[in-house]
Amino acid sequence: MLLSAQLLCVLLDCGLPGNPEMCKNDDEEAIVDFGEAAKTGFTIFRTTLSRITSSKELTLIYDGLTRLLRNVHESGNTLLPGSTKGIQCYQEILVLFWKILDENPLFMNHVMTKCDVSKIVTPVCYILYQSRKDPTRIGLVHICTFLLLKLSGERSFGVGLNKPYDTKLPCDMPLFTGGHADLISITFHKLVVNGSIQLVPLYSCFLTTGSHRIGAR
Repeated sequence: MLLSAQLLCVLLDCGLPGNPEMCKNDDEEAIVDFGEAAKTGFTIFRTTLSRITSSKELTLIYDGLTRLLRNVHESGNTLLPGSTKGIQCYQEILVLFWKILDENPLFMNHVMTKCDVSKIVTPVCYILYQSRKDPTRIGLVHICTFLLLKLSGERSFGVGLNKPYDTKLPCDMPLFTGGHADLISITFHKLVVNGSIQLVPLYSCFLTTGSHRIGAR
């Protein structure tokens, strides 16, 4: 799985961005325009991703990615230690999530309006919390922070954070009663007061994400 995720990240990062506008042949079949395909740097993978429009397929992608990310905390929160095997490619999954948001113009709106945003918030906050003191995971903290920042720019994201939080994470996070907005606030607070000094450049991102969240409630 790790190799597959890394390969997907490479394929979606090289070449020119995909063109979401479809062309059709005489039989009304979707095709790639010859002039576009002849461009230096053209890649069919980015073009195919940008042209996914089916609500069913977008939901399948979102549910699949969030299910893999939830494995990070669910594998450490079982009654029998080791009964659920944890994946090691969660960083690549986060990058894939970012790339899909960036490449497909419909994916962001679909996630905000048709999906449960708490499914992505909980594992991202857990990864942030667990990585806050580890200098070797600074890059992972950056990915999670920028992902939350990008999502927080949509009003629907702030509204979705009002969903009650009832998940017990396998870490020493303070117990609280509230919504997923409170989970983000506590996570950012811990990153500031009890995180690595290397996280200082991200403080402005924490504040911006928080301000977007408050403005959308």
